[in-house]
Amino acid sequence: MQNIIIVNLFNGAGGGVRITLHIANTLAERGYKVRLVALSGLPIDTLDRIHGTNLAKYLWKNLYVKYLLDYQQSKYLLRFRLYVYQRYIKMLKEVITTYDPDIIILFDDIPPIDWDSVKARVLLYSHFPYVARLLYNIYDEIDSDYANSFNILKERVFRSSILHRYFFVGNIKDLKKDIEVIANSTITSIFIRRVWNVDSKILFPFVVAPQSILLKKPLPINSRPNIIVSLGVIAPGKRYGELIEAFSKVRQNLKNIKLIIIGSLVDKNYYKYLLKKIKSFGLKENVFILTDVNEEKKWEILLGAKIYVHMKRFEPFGIAVAEAMYAGAIPIVYKGYTSGPWIDIVDRGKYGIGFRTVEELAEAIEHVINAEGELFELQDKALERSHIFLLSTFKEKFMKLIEGAI
Repeated sequence: MQNIIIVNLFNGAGGGVRITLHIANTLAERGYKVRLVALSGLPIDTLDRIHGTNLAKYLWKNLYVKYLLDYQQSKYLLRFRLYVYQRYIKMLKEVITTYDPDIIILFDDIPPIDWDSVKARVLLYSHFPYVARLLYNIYDEIDSDYANSFNILKERVFRSSILHRYFFVGNIKDLKKDIEVIANSTITSIFIRRVWNVDSKILFPFVVAPQSILLKKPLPINSRPNIIVSLGVIAPGKRYGELIEAFSKVRQNLKNIKLIIIGSLVDKNYYKYLLKKIKSFGLKENVFILTDVNEEKKWEILLGAKIYVHMKRFEPFGIAVAEAMYAGAIPIVYKGYTSGPWIDIVDRGKYGIGFRTVEELAEAIEHVINAEGELFELQDKALERSHIFLLSTFKEKFMKLIEGAI
């Protein structure tokens, strides 16, 4: 039985954690001895409930979980990123020495440790290298509809101080250790090539819906009300202000059209800005921002939506788009060379609609609302495409990577 260590920063909510946990679940159910290690995290039964895993079934049999920090303590300490990076690297060194694993699975970046002395096989699954954000000055708030100059300056100063201390930068082939890199998208693979000079295999993330949702057949598009949905944290990089502006430009009777924005409240100032924008356009009866929505409610809303809009300009993948398509909504996404939804999910317009400007977005919304017979074809294409992002597909491909079949 091979001994595998999966090392993560924090096990809570979020798409990255979901992938971490399902990787652990897949390996445990295949009989591997798995140690899931993180700085902090939620109890396993809570994680199972949030992410649709069944890790508790394997706990203390062939699955072992270790958190370095108490959860309540960590909620304060993990705000300090320098501390987080220091503790993460220290934790990684300790678990390698203590458990002498056969395989180590990491996420996103390569920590600058003495890889020459590591005997284990190392796999890195990258949602997007943070080191690429540092090197290419990729910062969501710079590319937003509500930028705070002080926050941007503060972030730039911070980033310049951490680059070489906590992240490997350079040609990965210069390391004597062979690290196998897996990208979550085409965009991620391009930046991996730029920062580490290595080609990476691409393994798309997956859609996971609650069992109660999986049993429901998506409503035909003509049976759905004119509801537009957008998912993502309430923060400037999501460009919800521009979405509200585009909605105000739709040349229809807006009485019968609703826009629902769903996301965790990350930036309260941006949230207030959006509320003012809604009021200024006279859309209080049409636009709703929901900030405390569980998975079941989120999926219920998606199953009733006609349109899903993804505004973000720089998005390595964008699993929310695939979720909406799986629920039967028609995707409208930003059309650009750094838009994962455009490149990987709707395949440059084959399975959805693209836009570049606020005006183009308003026209795309109008097009879907006014289309009749064409809607069935659009929905069928979206549903068909969403099925390449199934968990079963991810598990099969990941196990082939682990077992060296590809």
